Amino acid sequence: MLLCGPAFAKSLYVNNSGSPACSDSTNYATNDSSNPWCTIGRAAWGSTSRSSPNTDEAASAGDTVYVTAGTYTGNGTGNLFQVLYNPANSGTDNNTRIVFQAVGLVKLVTTPTGGPIIGADGKNYITWDGFYIDDTESAHIAGEDPMVMFHSSNYGTLQNSTLVGHTSSETDANFCGVACYSATGCRIYNNDISNVVGADTNSAAIFTYEASYSIFEHNNISNSTAALFIKGRADMNPDTNNVYRYNKAWNLLRFGARLGGSSGAANANNLFYQNIFHGSTSSNMWGIFQNGNSSYTGNSFVNNTLYNVRMAWNYRDTYSGEPIIIYNNIIHTATVGVAYSDFSAPPVDHNYQHNSYYNVPSGTAFVYSPSASWTTWTTTWGLDTTSPASTNGTDPLLANPTDNDFRLCTASGVPHASCTGASPALTLGVDILDLDGDSSTTDTIPAGAYVTGSETIGTISGDTTPDSFSWNNVTGSTRATLITSDNTTSITGMVNGTTISISGSTCLYSIDGGAYTYAIGTIDAGQLVVLRVTSSSAYNTPVSCSLTVGTSTVEWTVTTETAPTETPKVSGGCSISGGVGFQ
Repeated sequence: MLLCGPAFAKSLYVNNSGSPACSDSTNYATNDSSNPWCTIGRAAWGSTSRSSPNTDEAASAGDTVYVTAGTYTGNGTGNLFQVLYNPANSGTDNNTRIVFQAVGLVKLVTTPTGGPIIGADGKNYITWDGFYIDDTESAHIAGEDPMVMFHSSNYGTLQNSTLVGHTSSETDANFCGVACYSATGCRIYNNDISNVVGADTNSAAIFTYEASYSIFEHNNISNSTAALFIKGRADMNPDTNNVYRYNKAWNLLRFGARLGGSSGAANANNLFYQNIFHGSTSSNMWGIFQNGNSSYTGNSFVNNTLYNVRMAWNYRDTYSGEPIIIYNNIIHTATVGVAYSDFSAPPVDHNYQHNSYYNVPSGTAFVYSPSASWTTWTTTWGLDTTSPASTNGTDPLLANPTDNDFRLCTASGVPHASCTGASPALTLGVDILDLDGDSSTTDTIPAGAYVTGSETIGTISGDTTPDSFSWNNVTGSTRATLITSDNTTSITGMVNGTTISISGSTCLYSIDGGAYTYAIGTIDAGQLVVLRVTSSSAYNTPVSCSLTVGTSTVEWTVTTETAPTETPKVSGGCSISGGVGFQ
């Protein structure tokens, strides 16, 4: 019987360590851990030339390319939008991505020309996981020069990677570390990005232009001009419906998040929540900066913590549409003023409520320009007055901000020994985004980035090695049949949000009874994992699945039944009593 079905994922290997010997002449079908390719380009392009890709020989939808530790050097493209290791193929959906997975420390370098090293240009559902780029070791190009670029690429992902930038002398160049250009569904997750410093304000660690429905979360960003620059043009495709959450950024030279653009509604309906932005003790950092001559309709800045800033807000003109929401934020220590504008008062569609202001300038310096006081801000302009009313001058009792612990004190000595009591900000916010997950958007919650107090803001770190786990191997299974593992294996002992992945033809996994998948995902401690695979169509043949959780990989094997013994044929004319003849 012939069983027909979809092609399943293949595990591909790149290893330039010399053991085992590698060869870029190895074809796609025979590539395995014992016969790896030497270069990432061979896996991405299907050939040894980026300009002559071979889709049949390149990583395809559903494949995972495992890149062994080492330094991989390639010739840069010299072009802002052309990615060095641009895949020849696309994934087809979240379950059939093309994944490039670093195994150990994988350093990427370009020479003699610069340009983006990883990402995707015109290809969809591409993931880069766990890579290391120190841009000071690579060649550069004039202008924007990102290390990672997703251009005209939908649902591209960069995760668990480290990017070290450099200082650029280019002006007005949109210089950045990671760029999402004309892209839908970017996910920039759990990365360390540092030292991205441009010559002017058009610079940031993460830069978007015409990006929509993208998520930027759990990143650590430091020692850069800005953490985020969301730039758009209404006469093109504005940056809309993006989410920026759980990021921690510090020692920023100019901005926490900057929104820029031109020609009208350049940025709309973006969410910024539960981020921490803090400058140095002599900070020149603005918290949230909105350029003029552009619209920011419908953007929301909710439950962020800003510490040691020059000014918290820069408010500019908007055109029409939904209001800008600035709720439940903590501004602790602003050296020059809380807000700045070229206008006599914030536009009527700016709604500031339930915020905590502490250690900020008093008198008419509360608003640096146009020189307004807290009384003018609240009584004349009607801001920060809705119950529970915002506070000015009341210490929010952050746990230990000098040591970068921005949780709220809940009691004396909790969660840090320096806490003198419960924070007044614990009941200051209104949960308009349902951040506590109780299906209510009117209940009271804490202000600031920590709502439950147990969130991870910044990268998810900690022990990603789970306790020992396994499934019972299966023997004697029916051929060409879906086989499911025992369902009693819970994965414990690692930090929540640990990466989970599976390899092996037809192998799938399910978490807590959810849909079976072979996509890379995350798992929390204590969740139940069940595996499923199609057994071999041959007798007495094993099929193995390798499930990786964090740093641990466990194999589960299903072996088919033994071939039945052939029944002998009895030759004609033989006598039972006189003996049996066999043919």
